[in-house]
Amino acid sequence: MKHSHKLSDAIHILAYLEICKESNLSSSTIATSIESNPSLVRRLMVSLGRARLIKTKKGSASPRLGPFS
Repeated sequence: MKHSHKLSDAIHILAYLEICKESNLSSSTIATSIESNPSLVRRLMVSLGRARLIKTKKGSASPRLGPFS
């Protein structure tokens, strides 16, 4: 049976954004941390953005955690 790592990768992205909030983070930098592909990270970040858990700006390597209220 094939297991999905989307949830654990999404949680890793959220934690990584909080830990490294002072630096600019590209999808390839985050992917290196997860040991994954940058395109997978971008797709997960789109989903996290739609859920308003993170804020991203197109063309900018500065994702931030979103408001939780």
